[in-house]
Amino acid sequence: MATSLKNTSHHLSHDSPSDFSESLLTQIRRWNLKEKVFLGIFFIALVSLGMFFNFLLQRHAKSPLQKFQGNQNVSLQQMHGEIIELPDGRKIPIHPEVLPVEVSGVHPVMSGSSSVLPMRIYENRYLGFSMRVPEGWQIAVDLGQILVRRDPMASAAILIRPILLIEGIKLLDFFQTQFQIQAKALQNLNAHFSVNGLKEISDQVTAELEGSVSGVKIQGQVKAIQKNLKGIYQSVWAPQEEWEMLRPTLEAVSASFKSFQSKPMNLYQGQVFKISYPKNWNVKETEYNLEVVSEDEADGFLVNFFIYLPGNPTAQELLKIFEIHQTRINSIDTLSEREYPEFIDPLGQRWKVAEREVTFNASGSGLKKGILRGAVVSQGNSFSGVMTLRYATLSRWDEVKMTLAEIEQSFRVLRPDRLGGGGKNVQFPKNIPMMDAQSLPNPNTGEKNE
Repeated sequence: MATSLKNTSHHLSHDSPSDFSESLLTQIRRWNLKEKVFLGIFFIALVSLGMFFNFLLQRHAKSPLQKFQGNQNVSLQQMHGEIIELPDGRKIPIHPEVLPVEVSGVHPVMSGSSSVLPMRIYENRYLGFSMRVPEGWQIAVDLGQILVRRDPMASAAILIRPILLIEGIKLLDFFQTQFQIQAKALQNLNAHFSVNGLKEISDQVTAELEGSVSGVKIQGQVKAIQKNLKGIYQSVWAPQEEWEMLRPTLEAVSASFKSFQSKPMNLYQGQVFKISYPKNWNVKETEYNLEVVSEDEADGFLVNFFIYLPGNPTAQELLKIFEIHQTRINSIDTLSEREYPEFIDPLGQRWKVAEREVTFNASGSGLKKGILRGAVVSQGNSFSGVMTLRYATLSRWDEVKMTLAEIEQSFRVLRPDRLGGGGKNVQFPKNIPMMDAQSLPNPNTGEKNE
């Protein structure tokens, strides 16, 4: 038996591959049908199992960055500290640069540095700028400036003012002017600032910032950049004890500001009024009022005229009259009130002007925030007046309020003689009295009242 095994082993070791294959095929031909079917099923199962294990290996070989791109809900904290193990056994850390993903005009952005807070990209295509904003921070966009703040007190904030410069202005003069404006623009926050370490290099001026905002001592930096006739003033600050920690975030936000070509506005010229408005918005006009509304009717601007009505109300009382007679809005809450100095228009008429910041419920579209502005002029035992309302869904207010202000600024009375149906000898400036603008010709002289 031992000799037989030895001879068999010797015989197999010397057979060529072709002889072995031919012998195996001859053996298979002798099998019955049942044995051949069983062999086929076994072979298919073996191949399938191999493909399945290969798929698992490829799946687990994906890097954390590849997995993150497949699942945008993975947080930055989950990404930090992850590694890729190379085939040779080396392990390298991953610090992914994650591209922003657009979601209804807001782009979530993650920073690769643990010292910079997670951010989103705020983009306003109507006003033509974009910038990164830390998650949970507020952005307030008013005419002439952009303020990104951590809290309502603006204890940590970024202030940006893009400016179109006049010919011949010096960079240092531009810086000093904007620094003075900064304190005035934040008077409601009881802000006091001073600068030191002023440096002028090439096309920019920088300085260290000190002072207080809302009673909190702050530390920061200011910068003015001039390129041709375009200037940008940037100021960042934080509480003194948090400055070093928040500085990378504040500088990243400031550096992210980008200006681009804004979306063109459409021009509406009706029977009585004209106004500029964003594409896909709608305009509704009567002889007494005009309203511009967004495509979903959630945001808009309304102007309403009151012609020779009995009484002599104040501007705030005029706003109250409007609120009482509105059927579409209810549950109005006043957040703040403001009285303006008496306004004398180019026609010599004296207007009382007031403003009210409000929230209200609108039928079918939820809670909104708005700015009510009213102006009234006494005309003996009667009065005439004009009221405007800029409004938006509360959650979108900061995003669209600058667009609404731009819409309001474009409003003009195209045909004052047709106000209220005409025939009432109405004397209204072409621009509503709350704004500085050209007036209609003086009916007594025929000349423009500039």
